[in-house]
Amino acid sequence: MEEAFGPIISLFPWKDETEVIKRVNDTKTGLGASVWSGDMEHAVAIGEQIEAGMVTINSHPAPLPSGFLSGWKESGLGGELGTEGLLPYCNVQTMYCYKLPVAPGSAEAD
Repeated sequence: MEEAFGPIISLFPWKDETEVIKRVNDTKTGLGASVWSGDMEHAVAIGEQIEAGMVTINSHPAPLPSGFLSGWKESGLGGELGTEGLLPYCNVQTMYCYKLPVAPGSAEAD
């Protein structure tokens, strides 16, 4: 099965939220998902349980340049966009500088 790209909205009957979350996460892919609800706090609580690189609330997934986009599962390794997306292209260097004590009587001590 190949990963579907859309937006695609799948509608299924369900008994409780546990069943919905299990069904959503029972996939080999995990690029993006959306949660639709009039209760924002509840929607966020559901979104935190979804195994996807990007979850939007009351919207279709649409990445912002400032936000990191990463696929989960077989949706890909690594990511792009945001500060985290730039890191693979950076050479990071840490430098520690310690000021040496000045010897008494030296020209620098005057």
